[in-house]
Amino acid sequence: MAIQKTASGKLIDMDAIRTKNETVIAVGNSKTNARGDLLGPGGKIVKTRDQIAADMYRQQKGTPLSNRPLTGDVQQAMPDVLPDPIENEFEKVDLENAPVSEPTYEVINSGGVDDAVARSKELAEKLKATRSRI
Repeated sequence: MAIQKTASGKLIDMDAIRTKNETVIAVGNSKTNARGDLLGPGGKIVKTRDQIAADMYRQQKGTPLSNRPLTGDVQQAMPDVLPDPIENEFEKVDLENAPVSEPTYEVINSGGVDDAVARSKELAEKLKATRSRI
């Protein structure tokens, strides 16, 4: 799809036009060139499109944006962000000596199929009686 034919029949090489104009500042307020590089003051390239894409992929994976791994204890570096939950918010509980209560069970006698049929007949009669009043 590099060469396109116009309505008047002329042939245009679109890839040649793209590569020729990839350093031209893009129109609009995006502060990029036609290639996708981030531009700073004076049109200088601050970040290339490859660096921007790598930062986006790193951010999606949840890894830090810097190339350096985190060193040291994270809790020591950020004591306010990751407080110790046992000392600060929760009460210490001795689970080994905690009292255990036994569950209680209630036995329900359903009465069997005969009782269920009798109850359904009673309910059907009550329903007929209430419908006849309305």
